Amino acid sequence: MGGLWTEIINMGRIVVWLSLFGLVFAGADTEHGDVATDRDGGGHGHHGEKHPEHNALHHHEHNAVQHPEYHAKHNEVDHSEHQVGHKELLKAEHRGGGAVGNAVQKLEKQFMFLLRHVTGLIDPAVSSVRSACELSSLQTRSYGAALLGGGVGDTLADYYGNSRIPADILTMPDVQYSYGFNLGYGVGFSAPFLLPSYVPSCSFSCSSLDFISLARQYGLLDYGLTGQEIGESKICNFGVDAKQVLSCLLQNKGDSKEAANVDFLIDDLVEAGKQRIRLQKRLV
Repeated sequence: MGGLWTEIINMGRIVVWLSLFGLVFAGADTEHGDVATDRDGGGHGHHGEKHPEHNALHHHEHNAVQHPEYHAKHNEVDHSEHQVGHKELLKAEHRGGGAVGNAVQKLEKQFMFLLRHVTGLIDPAVSSVRSACELSSLQTRSYGAALLGGGVGDTLADYYGNSRIPADILTMPDVQYSYGFNLGYGVGFSAPFLLPSYVPSCSFSCSSLDFISLARQYGLLDYGLTGQEIGESKICNFGVDAKQVLSCLLQNKGDSKEAANVDFLIDDLVEAGKQRIRLQKRLV
């Protein structure tokens, strides 16, 4: 009986020792596999899990050092794509009613409005300046006639008041002097107000037809700047030519508010055209 219990105890000890050896070998294999994974897995083990930012930074520095031309080309492509995208956005805004496109359309409408407004103001302004000129001319001639009439009137008053006869004019020195002074004073001072060379002409050869003809030559009459691609120099030349064909009116801008208004609106017209052209370039 005692020998049986001894054998059972010995067998139990053997089983325990075998279990311990099995656990030791299993732990060693697991640790070996983790280390190998850390070394050969490219950062997917211990370091890959705890330091992903380190691996990303290392990868970026490696590419920056080994491939600088790649990054330069990549940056150029990004910049070009950004510019193209910006231009496409501006075009889309123009087509779809964006801020720049709306501003261009408003300036085109403003240009067309000013073109028609100036056309409508020219003939009334010419008529107003002509009326003012005729009135001024009448006043000038009236003043000259008054001076001449005063000299003649003084002479006639003396002749009839003193019952003069023609022989008195030929034989009496005081009468000759008096009549000569009166008539000479009247003619001398009235001549500048009566002679055509001193009185301004009220004949105006320019009209709205000249302005319309010029606008048609520049291709601006029907639609203004809408749908046209023209330069600022052409708009500036149009302004200069417009003032030239309307010179008979605009030369009176110092004395006529109507003429000054036409001159001012032509400048506004040119400025609106220039602003529209500058905005249009942003959509090209």
